[in-house]
Amino acid sequence: MDHVGHGVMGQNDYEGMELPGGYHLERDQDFGYFKVIPRLSDEELAEYYGNHYLMPITPHDHGNRVETVCSLRTNSGRVLDIGCGVGDLLEEFRDTGWDVVGVEPGKREATIARSKGINVIEDMLTDSVAEQIGMFDAVFLINVLEHSAHPEELVGMIQNLLVPGGIFCCEVPNDFNSLQEVVVSTQDLRPWWITLPAHLNYFSIESLSAFIAGQGFEVVHETTDFPVEMFLVWGDIYVDNLEEGARMHAKRCRFEEAMRQAGKGKLLQDWYDSMAKLGIGRKAIVYAKKQ
Repeated sequence: MDHVGHGVMGQNDYEGMELPGGYHLERDQDFGYFKVIPRLSDEELAEYYGNHYLMPITPHDHGNRVETVCSLRTNSGRVLDIGCGVGDLLEEFRDTGWDVVGVEPGKREATIARSKGINVIEDMLTDSVAEQIGMFDAVFLINVLEHSAHPEELVGMIQNLLVPGGIFCCEVPNDFNSLQEVVVSTQDLRPWWITLPAHLNYFSIESLSAFIAGQGFEVVHETTDFPVEMFLVWGDIYVDNLEEGARMHAKRCRFEEAMRQAGKGKLLQDWYDSMAKLGIGRKAIVYAKKQ
């Protein structure tokens, strides 16, 4: 993709953007997120994830996710992590008394999770898998919805897996945010967050909340995490540089760990909650309740 020149960019500048391979970005008329058109077929996606996809850096600060769910539900119960990876989040839940189940199509990741004693279904979430695993008090979908060619169907399946009052936590990249616009305008970088065919949907905090509410959930909490694009503004260019990206991720982790060690975990979370109201932060993180 050609570099975008200097100048102030806004979301409207990306509507209709042409992408390699004859694809383009289209804004969803109901919920406001961007999606890649035409949609990739299930066969194309299976070929890509089977042969080309590299797992991203894993989410950090799992304990905060456990604390948030426990604050929304008074009792522990069953929790499902769709795309559970090596099972770190489920380990945290298990240690606080929850019954945990993971769904993970990656053989290597599923094997590691099982070595930790976690019940893992080595598959995609399908109707037949959903029938096997029963009902849950909480379901996590982290770094998955942006990859789905059928996001409404996926969230509909999660609705059916949750007990009444159950908690759904969905996390996706918070894309087309203001800090990304600053970087594109000042650092002569392309819109690096547009990654076809890996990401087919591009949400903001606002559009993710609207999408989840539109699927019949009651949104109860919006938050985000560390605004890693700040490193780019400061000149630490991690785009297309895996080593630099890992170094920036380690810095972010040290910051969060230091805040928690100093007893400032609530301050950290309040900061993230406040940033979410401004649409800033690397992740769009939405907690919702099945009505």
